[in-house]
Amino acid sequence: MAQNANYTALVDKREALFDEWLKRVQTQGMFTPSCADDWLQGAAAGGAKFSEKSTAFVHDWCGAVYAQHPVETLDELVVRRAKHNKGKRSALFKCPGESPDWQGMKSLTYRWPTARLILKDIVQGLAC
Repeated sequence: MAQNANYTALVDKREALFDEWLKRVQTQGMFTPSCADDWLQGAAAGGAKFSEKSTAFVHDWCGAVYAQHPVETLDELVVRRAKHNKGKRSALFKCPGESPDWQGMKSLTYRWPTARLILKDIVQGLAC
């Protein structure tokens, strides 16, 4: 999205963060020939359901990272997935306006601040 809107500073920042992440996961060996199946099975055990296209995307992504394909290949996988999911309605193909940060371009927290608060409450409750 930042590339489409010519937000060069944000593109540079996100590319640097992704490069750092990619090096770290490759060094740690997080991507293996079976990691896609392992991750999907783990998520399914928790009740998640996936379409065939989602499963194929996870397999393609994991395979590309494991094989150390160039970042452009990973970008192509994401673009193709966005086109298949929502076509032109995908946020990936819209201009984010004056401030792109709100368009999912911030680091993901996965509701960690809320989870942390709940965990603190549980720990305090256990102490009673």
